[in-house]
Amino acid sequence: MTRAMWLTLLIVAATSGAALAQATGVIVNVPTGLVIGVRGSSTNDGAQLITWHSNGNASQSWSITPTGAGWFKLVNAGSGLCVGVAAGSTADGANIVQWHDDGSMNQQWRWERRGGGRSLLVNRGSGKVIGVAGGSTTQGTPLIQWHQDGTPNQLWHLQR
Repeated sequence: MTRAMWLTLLIVAATSGAALAQATGVIVNVPTGLVIGVRGSSTNDGAQLITWHSNGNASQSWSITPTGAGWFKLVNAGSGLCVGVAAGSTADGANIVQWHDDGSMNQQWRWERRGGGRSLLVNRGSGKVIGVAGGSTTQGTPLIQWHQDGTPNQLWHLQR
């Protein structure tokens, strides 16, 4: 089985609610090739998530931990903290941060496939997706949540 086939199966399982073993990898922004990381490799609650070139740092590695019904937590390998929306906001433009696991819906995600190995990361609490602020292609740009608007900065894939 090729790596691409494995990733497709992983995403299908995550979106279908099928049983999914914990998986770990980097999450890549499709148009830029930059990966999701934690600003400054911080291990603190509230640290901003950003895009950066892949450098093998643990702050860029994420574990997918199923929470049920197709939803999952994204847990950072460097900090052990979960991806969430700052203050549980439902507003466009709210920052995507890491936070201790509090079981809230703003820390639960699902893949929404868009074809070609590309997916949206949809938040359970807001129904909005992770995007790169301003659609920027520059590393170090913060991640935010935004309504699905069809722009490529909202497309991601897991690379193991």
